Amino acid sequence: MRHVGLGILVSVAAMVSASTALAADLDYPADMRGSYNSWDEPTDPLMEFEAGLRYHYSRGGSSISTSGLNNSGIIVPATNGSTNDTTQFGEVFLRLNDLATDTYLNVYGGYSVHLDASYDNGLTSGQTTLGNMAYAVADFGYMPVKLGNDDVGATFGGFVGYQYLNDAPTIGGAEYRPIKDNSSLSWTTGTSSFFVPVEHADHTLNINALRLGLSTKAVAGSFDVTAEVAAIPYASLSGILGGHSFAPITSGGYTTYKATESKFDGSGWGGAADVMVGYNVTDNVAVRVGGRATYLRGQGNLVYGLADVTAPVDSNSDGTYDIGPSTGGTYYLTPERIDAFSLWRYGVLAELKVQF
Repeated sequence: MRHVGLGILVSVAAMVSASTALAADLDYPADMRGSYNSWDEPTDPLMEFEAGLRYHYSRGGSSISTSGLNNSGIIVPATNGSTNDTTQFGEVFLRLNDLATDTYLNVYGGYSVHLDASYDNGLTSGQTTLGNMAYAVADFGYMPVKLGNDDVGATFGGFVGYQYLNDAPTIGGAEYRPIKDNSSLSWTTGTSSFFVPVEHADHTLNINALRLGLSTKAVAGSFDVTAEVAAIPYASLSGILGGHSFAPITSGGYTTYKATESKFDGSGWGGAADVMVGYNVTDNVAVRVGGRATYLRGQGNLVYGLADVTAPVDSNSDGTYDIGPSTGGTYYLTPERIDAFSLWRYGVLAELKVQF
């Protein structure tokens, strides 16, 4: 057995030596794969990342037109309100390009760093630097069409995305009277004088929108141009319309007050567009300038409460008011229709981008 085992070992050693020598003499084809460890090493990057900061100088505003009509048998004044602002935003962005599939993910968001707004609701008007604006966008795109090469050429494609807008300047004069019961009223006993509390309604409009669009990028050496145009087929509109207000209505021995904030719920449609021109300072750093615009239009319902207050009464006409002011508390109308709502924003952009 010892001699057999020794013979096997000698045979294996001889075969290994022979195969090694044969391999050294063979000339493998040039297109044959190398060792296993090098099979999956890509020769080009499969992902490209872009990130940076933008400064966005923007002008915009919103307007509403209400019908003043409802199904509760009560008619309130129709309202035409508007806000206009000049706002400066700081913005961050990130874009991931999948070079293997020609797809990309583009995400950016901005927040106001300075706001200067004016407002007019037909009852009061004024200016404010208080409040804030914000927005965020996330697009997933596909760029299948390519012309030219990496130095001089263009790509074309489309995208689907989501857009969020928050419009919240602090609007003065947006007041309501939170009347819940008789304890909400302050009365100077024995007189006709009474006081109704006042609170301020903060304007906050939230928009969640669907984006469907086309995008392109053209390159010529160190310069590039990118453009996007998007349809917004549907947008959900909701929030508090601080600009909606009207004066108390006196009729039939009592006064009707607006007793709550005005809550808006509606839908809209519109479009958006971006254009940017860039210059590559180095292989990894670029500066760009451009413009952006967004427009939305919609309709919806406005819900708010009213409260009727009866003034103090001098029941025996002796000059002393012996019955204080009274109210039945807050009641709600069926929704008042907003016939037209619009929001617009446009401005210029400056960008610093790094690419890796």
